[in-house]
Amino acid sequence: QVAAGVSHGILTTASWVTSSSGDLNLTGTAGAAAGSFPIALSAALTSSGNIIFNSAVGLTATSSVTGGTGATVNFTSTINATSAGSQGLTVSASSGTITFGGAIGATTALGAFSASAGLINVSNNITTSAGTITFTGPVTLTGTSTKSTGAGAAISFSGTITATSAGSQALTLT
Repeated sequence: QVAAGVSHGILTTASWVTSSSGDLNLTGTAGAAAGSFPIALSAALTSSGNIIFNSAVGLTATSSVTGGTGATVNFTSTINATSAGSQGLTVSASSGTITFGGAIGATTALGAFSASAGLINVSNNITTSAGTITFTGPVTLTGTSTKSTGAGAAISFSGTITATSAGSQALTLT
């Protein structure tokens, strides 16, 4: 495990955090980071391996998360901005898999959202405040999901959209 800026179980990335030798497995303590988020993300996080966020993530600045070629990037909980519409998120995993296990922007909407991977799993809602939502790669709905840009910004998919079980997941775009 590689982590930088860890204090009392909280990961804060105020500058570049890079791992060239393995996986990042990140867990924070509830209510301790900026905006009461277990993990506060404010810059770029890059690894040659897998990246797993085991706690809720709060964006304190526009941020990016990049996993290695064929790697997995997994958000097991929610992702929110700290100020509505002010922080965006870009996540990429080259030919790997990105999984979003919790709602994104449900409590505080993101500025913009982008995901690019060989496979993108989405289980919940994604909300931005007038920012675009972009998926580059095939998307699998693992739960019913609404994608909302608030003020009618573009929502784009450049791959197939499938469900894990026919007729069980719904997708709403607003």
